[in-house]
Amino acid sequence: MARKRREGPRSRQLVLGYLERISSQVFSEFPRELTDLVGERHGVYALYKGDRLYYVGLAANLRYRIGQHLRDRHARKWDKFSLYLVRRVEHIRELESLVLRIADPRGNATKGRLPRADNLRPELKAKIRKEQDRQRGAILGTPRRKQVKATERTPRTVSKKAGAPPLAAYVKKPFRLRATYKNKTYEARVRTNGMISYRGTLYNSPSGAGQAVTGKPSAGWHFWRYRNEDGEWVKLAELRKQNPSKTTRGKRTRKEPPLKAYVTEPFTIRATYKGKTYEAKVGRDGKITYKGTAYDSPSGAGRAVTGHPSPGWHFWRYRNEAGEWVKLRELRQGGNP
Repeated sequence: MARKRREGPRSRQLVLGYLERISSQVFSEFPRELTDLVGERHGVYALYKGDRLYYVGLAANLRYRIGQHLRDRHARKWDKFSLYLVRRVEHIRELESLVLRIADPRGNATKGRLPRADNLRPELKAKIRKEQDRQRGAILGTPRRKQVKATERTPRTVSKKAGAPPLAAYVKKPFRLRATYKNKTYEARVRTNGMISYRGTLYNSPSGAGQAVTGKPSAGWHFWRYRNEDGEWVKLAELRKQNPSKTTRGKRTRKEPPLKAYVTEPFTIRATYKGKTYEAKVGRDGKITYKGTAYDSPSGAGRAVTGHPSPGWHFWRYRNEAGEWVKLRELRQGGNP
C-alpha cells in the first residue's frame, strides 16, 4: 500500500497565493475581478518590463499599491506584474530585502537591508586564513604556533586623551558597533568601561576606532552604528540624545517626544513628497527614526525629508486598525496604529 503523504496545516504556510506575469491592462479592463480576488491583502510584488525585472516592493494593500505605480514615477516603465500574498506581516520586509539583494532591480533606489542579520563575511575570512596557515605550515614544515583564544589575548590600547572614554557615561553593558565603508561592513565592540575593541586593539573614542577602519580622520559618532531597543541600527550619536545625565544644570528637563503618549508598539509611518514615498519608524519612546537618525517630533522628521519646515502631523500617515493609511493627526483624536 502506498504511503500516505503527510502534509502540515495550511496555517503554517507563508505564501497563501500568487499571480505571476500578469499584464497591467487588468487594472483598466478587469478591476472588479482583480479586487474580488486580491482585495486588500498584503504581500510582496514585482514589476516587469517585458521579461526583465524592474522593481520589487511590499504593500499592505497590494491591488492599490500596484495600481498606484501606473501613475507615479514608475508609470510606463513596466507592463507586467507578479504578486505573492503573505500570511505573516512581520516577514514581508525581510522577504522584500532578500529579493532586492538577490535581483538588484534597476527601479529600486535602495538596496535591501537586513539589520538584524549578521554579516558572516569576516568570520569566513578568518576561517579561510586559519586553514591557509595550517596548509602553509604542513607544506613548508614550519613549527605550528600555540593557538591562543581571542579572549585570552591582551589587546593593545590606543588612547589619544587621558581620562574616561566619552562612551563610558552611556554604557550599561557591552554592545556591538557596525560601520559600512566602501561597501564593506566592519564590526567593533564597546566594553563596559567605554573603550572600543576593534581587531585586538582598544580605542578611547569612536573617532579613533573609525580612523582605524578608514585610515583617515573620522567622525566616529556618525560613522559607527549601534542597535537600539527597537532592533534598528542607528547612528551612535543617538546615545547622546537618550542619556538623561546630559541635561545641563540650570535648564529645564527636555520634554518627552509628543508621540510617546500614543505609542504602545513600534509602527511605521509614510509620507509622499514629489511623487516619492518615504518611510520612517516610530519607536516605543515616541521618537521617529528616519535613515538612521532619531527625531523628537513629526515636524522634525518631515523636515529631514523635504528640507524645509513641515507640518509633521499632516505630512506623515500611519495605518489605522482598519488598515487605512491616514494622517498622523488622527492619533490625537483617539485613533490606534
